[in-house]
Order: sequence, then C-alpha cells, then structure tokens
Amino acid sequence: MIKYIALLLSIIAAFILYSCSEDIQGPNTDSYKIVFKVSPDTIDILAGESVSLKAILKDTILSGNDNKPLPDKSIIWQIIMGGGKLSATNGDSVIYQSMDNLPQQQITAVIKAFPHIDVRHQRYVIVKVHKETPAIDTGICFKRDILPIFNSNCAVSGCHNKTKAEEGYILDSYQNIVRKGIRPGNTRNSKIYKAITEQSDEEDDRMPPPPRKRLTSQQISLIARWIAEGAVDKECSDIPIGGCDTTTVTYNKTIIPVLELNCIGCHGTVQPQGNINLEGYQNVKKLVDNGKFMGAILHLKGYIPMPDNNMKLSDCNLRQLQIWVSNGAPNN
Repeated sequence: MIKYIALLLSIIAAFILYSCSEDIQGPNTDSYKIVFKVSPDTIDILAGESVSLKAILKDTILSGNDNKPLPDKSIIWQIIMGGGKLSATNGDSVIYQSMDNLPQQQITAVIKAFPHIDVRHQRYVIVKVHKETPAIDTGICFKRDILPIFNSNCAVSGCHNKTKAEEGYILDSYQNIVRKGIRPGNTRNSKIYKAITEQSDEEDDRMPPPPRKRLTSQQISLIARWIAEGAVDKECSDIPIGGCDTTTVTYNKTIIPVLELNCIGCHGTVQPQGNINLEGYQNVKKLVDNGKFMGAILHLKGYIPMPDNNMKLSDCNLRQLQIWVSNGAPNN
C-alpha cells in the first residue's frame, strides 16, 4: 500500500514539475518579432503629480510557428529609482505618482517596463520631478558645462586624477581645478587654458597630450567663458543654455555632442578605457543593443556606472538619450 502511495506522489510531483517548467520557459520567442515601446518615455512633472504611462507590445509571427499568437502579452512595471508609486504593475497602462515631499529641489525617477514573455525588451521612462517649475539658466554652470569636460579628458587614468596627479594637477573637482592653473577673470594667463589651446603637438605642452584628441572648439569656448566670468561654482539648473530640446533628437546633432562632452575623452578610439570605444555609430549601437549603454548611464545595479568619478549625466541628457534609444537608436 505504501509503495502505491509513494508511486502516486512521485507521478503527481513529476506532473507539477513538468507544468511549472512549461510556464517558466514559455514559448520560443525567437519565433516572433517583438516591438516594444513605452509612451511617454520622458516627462517633467511637479512633486505629488501623477502621469499615465502606456506600453505598446506588437508581435509578428515568423515562419515555422504555426500561426500561433503570442500567448502572454502582460507587461511588468517597476520603479527602479526616485521613489513614488505605481497604481498597477502588470498591465499595458499604469499611473505613476511622484513623491509629495522631495528631499531636494528635483529628483529623477526611473520606471522600467518589459514584456513578461521576454525580459530582453526592456524600456525605461525617465520622470523629472520638480518642487517648482524649473527656470532656464542662461549662464555657464560649472557642474553642468565644465566639470564633465575635465572628467572625460583630464581626470583620467594616468593623467590628472588623484592617483597620478601629473605635474601636481588634480582636475576632478571644483576645488582641485581652481587650486592651480586657473586665474579667475583672466583667461589668457590661466595655465590650463594655455595648455588646452596650445598649437604644438609636443606632449609636454598640449593638453590633452597626443595621441589623445584635442578638446573641441565648443569645449574650449565654454572653459574660456567660465574663466572670464570669474570661474565660479554657482547653484544652477541642469537644463542647458537655451533649454532642453527633446523634440528633435538625432544621433549627429544631439547624441554625439553628449558623448563628446562626457564620454569620448575616456572611451575614444585612442587607448579606450575598459576597451570600450564610444567613437563611431556602430560602436555605440552595439552597446545600446546589449543593454550596457543605458544600464551604465542610468547607474543601474549590475552595471559599471558611467561617467566615472561619481558623476552622472544631466537629466536633460538622460532624457535625450532615452528618446533616441526608444526610437531604435537610428543613425540620423
């Protein structure tokens, strides 16, 4: 009798395991072409306000799938940064409500969405939450406009970071940058300005030294203007001069300038750190497709946060990059 009961239990257990394994594995999604988007993917709201978010999942049946529709079209929503709450987490539409009391003037909330059937198709919604309506800044902002240039081109491994401190220069913070080589209000006599505008290709004269690329004319102009205006570190908005354009986001006019300001100095063609090259569309697209690009710049768990030196891209730049990625990261 006991033997029969044991045999029956083993059959039941095997059936349960089989059923569960079918549920866990799901269908072979390689038989489908999945297009997954979220809308809106970037938005500005005030503290305590709510916004409706919608996911769009389309599937095309490929050959050899017996014309069977995608069996599971449920969407998973998760808040991964910035607090707040979601009214639902498993439908194609949710309501996100931001926190009432912000710990600072503004925070960035990030909501992740992905189809339950295939977690590879992850999309992010970036919500900029303000205590009050943000104003457009018309002046040079050290943290937004100047520090990224130094971090990406100067305070890199083997040059002017805290470890190497080449020629006594550490160029990774406001205090270190103005301590040596900057004469507020006197651009021409500031040693750092002289070094970045040096026409000679001698390694001891030009900065960044060859074979690294020179700073762009726009970067040099920003540093010159910052010094001329007194080289101050004032409180300012992270919205760039002239506002944040999220309506016409293109690779050539929007994404490349962001990469040049924040990334190319370390991750260019010449001696790319971590063997990661972000110079050239194909190199960037490869990192977008495998998820490492957005994971790094959003500082998500499991990815090496970029830019380095505990910096993070401005919310405007994050929104622009997210829009570009959500549109399929076109070479436009």
